[in-house]
Amino acid sequence: MFFPESPYQIIKSIAERVKKNRLELNLTQKAMAKRAGMSFGSYCRFENTGEISFKSLIMIAISL
Repeated sequence: MFFPESPYQIIKSIAERVKKNRLELNLTQKAMAKRAGMSFGSYCRFENTGEISFKSLIMIAISL
């Protein structure tokens, strides 16, 4: 049976997967932020809390 996760769990899961992919590419958070065209602070906040704008999430996805 399928039990949908809460929105917070989904957001954290996405952030964790992005972090995993970033580490597999041997990129620092600073390098990833630059590659995605966003500020270092915004990128760090995303990895730590999952907070991000939809546009920034798309920019990260493209850069990965």
